[in-house]
Amino acid sequence: MAEDIKHDGHRKRLLETVYNVGLNGLNMIQATEFVLCYIFPRGDVQPLAHRLVDKFKNFSNMIDANLNDLASVKGMGEASAKKLKCMVQVFNLYTACKAQGLKSSTTYGEIYSYLENLLRYKNNEEFYILGFNNLGVFICDRCVARGSSQTVGVDAKEISNFMTSCNASSAILVHNHPNSTCRASDRDIESHEQINNLFNFAGYTLLDNLVVGLDGIYSIKERQLRKVFDESQLLKDITANSKKIDKN
Repeated sequence: MAEDIKHDGHRKRLLETVYNVGLNGLNMIQATEFVLCYIFPRGDVQPLAHRLVDKFKNFSNMIDANLNDLASVKGMGEASAKKLKCMVQVFNLYTACKAQGLKSSTTYGEIYSYLENLLRYKNNEEFYILGFNNLGVFICDRCVARGSSQTVGVDAKEISNFMTSCNASSAILVHNHPNSTCRASDRDIESHEQINNLFNFAGYTLLDNLVVGLDGIYSIKERQLRKVFDESQLLKDITANSKKIDKN
């Protein structure tokens, strides 16, 4: 009984940590343990999390692993392995629902409006990929990285995984500059060159690389503004966000 209370307390603390800082704020074992709590309603899943990470190294490898290989880990079994692999379906459903408003889009103007609503007022940087098929039809989008209020980094492997899993042949990349201008920074330009080389090497087409700020949307690829937001509203937005920052 005392052991159950101990584990329940640990799970509650873990939940609060994830709620407040996100899964990216945890190490891989803690993140895996959090996911396992949904598969195993009771008991200590930390030892199992250690075994899974020791074998597969990270969460994406676990999800992509062969079912039998995953089920062979002590403490898993076939049913639990299936539940773990199905976790990615929750994410896929989420991104599909987020993109519903974009599926009928046929113009860049509609895409820019979608991105404005998605990223203009975010307080932290986020990096999204929008995937398109061979006919140029939008397939899906995904947030592949989140960062602080000033910086976000994206792993080239995440981009590659997205393109492969979505069967996309081309993509638009976009990230935001919270409470700031959409003008590309030196780091943005440097990262663009690296990403563009990655796309060329892998045989994909990089349609554009965008930055969303309070003032508009800027194309790093073309070195020009794609959209300027309403100027009368812009001053109100900057003032409101400045007051928000001062309070924090």
